[in-house]
Amino acid sequence: FWTAMFATVMSTVNSYSFLAAVTLGRDILWRALPRSEQSDARLTRYTQIGLGGSLLIAGIVASLNESVVDIWKDFGSVFGPALVLPLLTSWQAKWRMRKSTAFWAMLCTMLVALGWTMSKHLPGSGGNTLFAIEPIYPSIVTAILFWLVDRIRR
Repeated sequence: FWTAMFATVMSTVNSYSFLAAVTLGRDILWRALPRSEQSDARLTRYTQIGLGGSLLIAGIVASLNESVVDIWKDFGSVFGPALVLPLLTSWQAKWRMRKSTAFWAMLCTMLVALGWTMSKHLPGSGGNTLFAIEPIYPSIVTAILFWLVDRIRR
């Protein structure tokens, strides 16, 4: 029974690690290279770097949280707000953000949410986020500010 459970867990770890490695290595690092420098040899190397990076991130996230529920909550708090406004505004052309604004809005919104989420791990925080405010609020305000600036510039 324990061997079967261990095999199931290790199979899942293997699958998610490979998925994260390909996402970081190919979809982010390798695509950031100029076309002339994109090769299969580099793709393999960047996938290996993606595997190491994703395992490092997973280890840090696991060590900072006490339960899987906390991990899911933190990931939802960081990545959810970064996607909400660009997605909602993309349905109508008149509300849509420009691509560059949407990119920077998503990046900055994610960084605000990440910083706010990480604030609960600071000494003296007592496990509470900054000002005891959930990360979704300041990050959504950040996204709205980007959208408003994009509206004004248009």
